[in-house]
Amino acid sequence: MDIPLRQVRTQDIPDDLNNAKGGNKGKFTIKHALKIIPNEIELDEGGSVIWELAWTAPVQQRVRVFLWLLFHNRVLCNANRLKRRLTDDPRCPQCQGDEETLIHMLRDCPVAREIWRQVGGSSRYNHFFQGDLNTWLVNNLKAEGLSYSNQWPTYFAITIWWTWRWRNCVAFGKSEEVPLNIRDFLYSRAEEQIRAMKLGSRHLNGPRVSRNKEIFIRWIAPPLDWIVLNSDGAARGAPGHAGAGGLIRDSRGGFMVAYAANLGICSAYKAEMWVVARGLDLARERAINKLLVQMDNLACIQILENDTFQGGECHHIINYFRHLLRLEDREVLIMHVYREGNRGADWLANYGADHDDHLLIFYQALDGLTPILNDDISGVAVPRVVSS
Repeated sequence: MDIPLRQVRTQDIPDDLNNAKGGNKGKFTIKHALKIIPNEIELDEGGSVIWELAWTAPVQQRVRVFLWLLFHNRVLCNANRLKRRLTDDPRCPQCQGDEETLIHMLRDCPVAREIWRQVGGSSRYNHFFQGDLNTWLVNNLKAEGLSYSNQWPTYFAITIWWTWRWRNCVAFGKSEEVPLNIRDFLYSRAEEQIRAMKLGSRHLNGPRVSRNKEIFIRWIAPPLDWIVLNSDGAARGAPGHAGAGGLIRDSRGGFMVAYAANLGICSAYKAEMWVVARGLDLARERAINKLLVQMDNLACIQILENDTFQGGECHHIINYFRHLLRLEDREVLIMHVYREGNRGADWLANYGADHDDHLLIFYQALDGLTPILNDDISGVAVPRVVSS
């Protein structure tokens, strides 16, 4: 971190430092240097708010350092690299369009906009995509008057940190390291940070709390006379190359029908919505009137179960899904399961993404899917670490 050095005069030092032990004796101590730094910044840049927001943000220390560098325009996006003669191409490596400034990289690039759409940034306040970099950072880290304002600074800081990291993956030819389901990835990282802060607070201010524990997840069979639909969608980017897959079985785990699709370039959110709607269509075609839908995307389940209007790119899919639920000749229940209990659908989603066909329907289990089906029938469990 580059902090400009200049001579500190006696009149620049606050009275409380002059009166403190060692403050007026001409001796250098780390303690007094750290007290001087924020006052220097406040005098030179009006940055007392910036100092507090960056170094008290409810995130890990490495993310706080990143915020501090952002506030001072020290992160090496291509526009800054051009100024330092480290490159001759200031374009964004992700959209190959505009000059890659920090605000473009973190907010205005189409890739970044899709990330914020999945996380829900624009739903927090109407002017989310407006303002310069520092104003944007301050508004979101303060989160005054925003929905979920007590947790949004954590979600916001985690999102810009991973947006920067994924940009580097693309720039250095490691796009495969970008997760398939960006929304779930960011939500899980933010929730982990929020839980860690709560646990740390309880440890300091109260009795000891139990740590995370390992549980075992297995496929959950539906009740007798019911049929189960496991569905999953994934995108290798935000948006990115997407696939979807679903699997319909009876209450004993017997294979009935499966499907997989290549959805081209779209978001993981759209893939999740499409695959469950297609599964309901298949179930209706087979006259299934008692259907249990299992999904590992909790956010999508909450949207599908919410009767209020939902805008965005998937509103027609959501409305069609609700139409199918209202049909009187069938019962449909939606259930959240962990990814480890949804391995068959996950395998089919990746199978669909790797093939060129828009939709494939299978009336016999594929060779790669058969071991997973056998594990589910046998009750094989997979470990998962959860908060106790």
